[in-house]
Order: sequence, then C-alpha cells, then structure tokens
Amino acid sequence: MTALGCVQAEQGDFNLALVTLRQAAELKAEQQSLHSIRAANEAVGLLSKALIGADQQQSIAGMEFFSLTMDERLSLVALISERTGNSSFRALAAKLLHANDRHAEAEVYMRKVLGSYDDRSNVQRLTLLASIIEAQNKQSEAQEIRGMINRQTEKALSEEIMEIGVESKHRYKMGLKVTKNNDKSAVIKVLKVYKDYPFAKAGVKEGDELLSVAHRPITNLRSITRVLLDFLPGTEVTLTVKRNNEELSMTLLVE
Repeated sequence: MTALGCVQAEQGDFNLALVTLRQAAELKAEQQSLHSIRAANEAVGLLSKALIGADQQQSIAGMEFFSLTMDERLSLVALISERTGNSSFRALAAKLLHANDRHAEAEVYMRKVLGSYDDRSNVQRLTLLASIIEAQNKQSEAQEIRGMINRQTEKALSEEIMEIGVESKHRYKMGLKVTKNNDKSAVIKVLKVYKDYPFAKAGVKEGDELLSVAHRPITNLRSITRVLLDFLPGTEVTLTVKRNNEELSMTLLVE
C-alpha cells in the first residue's frame, strides 16, 4: 500500500495518494512489531512529502484541497506531527493552523522552523511568521520581521557597486545602486547615486534610466564596469540617461 501511494504521489495524483498513504500509516501503526513500526514511519514520511507536494498544487489552507475537508486536513497534519518534524512540513502545518485561527500552535511550529531568524532567513517563512504573530497582536516583533522582509526584497531587486577593480591596483569608483535586470530588454533605473562619486558628479539623479556609457548599451551594472575598465582614470566618456522621457547626454569622468 505504501508503494502504491508513493507511485500515486509521483504521478501527481494527490487525491488518491493522500488517502492511500494515510491508510498505510494508520494500518502499520496499529501493529507492534519492529518491522511494522519502521514501515509506519516510512509511510508517514511519504505522507508528509505527498502533502507538501499537494500544497504546491493547491494550498492546504485554501477553500479546496483535493476533496479533503478542513478537519480532514488538520487530522492529517496531526497524524504526521506525532512522528515527523522536518522544516517544510512544520511550515505547512503552521500555515494550516494559522488559517484555522490556531495562531499560538502555528507560532510554535514556525519558531522551530526559523529558530533565530535574521535578514538571511527564508522570506516566505518570515512572512508567515509575521502574519501569525500579528494575529496575536505582537506588533513590535511583527514590524521587525517586516523590516527584514523589505530589506531582503530590496536586495533581490537591486544591485549596488561602490568601487571595482583588483586589490592592490586602481579601484574605479562607481557609487551606484540600480534595479537588478534579469532581462536585457528591461530598463536599468537608478535607485541611489552616492555623493562625491563619478555618476553623481556627472549629474545622474535617482529615477534616471541608464541607457549607455561610452556609446555602449547598459543592461546591468556589470556592463558599466566592463566599459570603465577599458579606460584610464581621468578619461572623460559620454553617459546617456533618460529622465522624464527625455534623453540627456552627460560627461562622466572615470576615477
């Protein structure tokens, strides 16, 4: 039965897989032999994995979840919780408990998942924890977590370079923070330009769109650095930006 449930889950047939694996877990659990206990643990592990896979297709906290009622979902989570506790399952359990207003229980799960969280913690899990503790009116900690999430989001969507070059050799100054571009056709917008750095001196402002430097198109920060490394410090190059739908030509002094 366990093997059948595993095949069903691999085929994405979670309607059958969840039922089959639950039956296998409950059947084995009733038996007392060491072999049966091991088989039960295996079935529970596969059930946990299937539940996580099913959640990727239909949210376990949603209105519909493979024909299972909310009570049946909670029962499945309780069954698995007794014998397993990997991070992915705990996060799923927390999401379900939170959706059923069992916030304190959900918080216990998420704190086990995240431990001592920081700016490097998983954004999706931080978001869930923030929502859980907000539901319990723990606003101070929730705001702290939201700040972490915002910093991570900003970092994921932007890139910044102050200087480039090889250590012990000349360091070319940049002083730019721009939107990160994963598509060469996308716009590179200036998010921050640092005072007393070449781009600020050239007249670049926040909100400008970078078009070209030394007549070469700009697709990301790296495309700028590659161009600057071709010039000696003190060289003037042409920088083209767009501001308020108007193209502007500036003189950038390589430093």
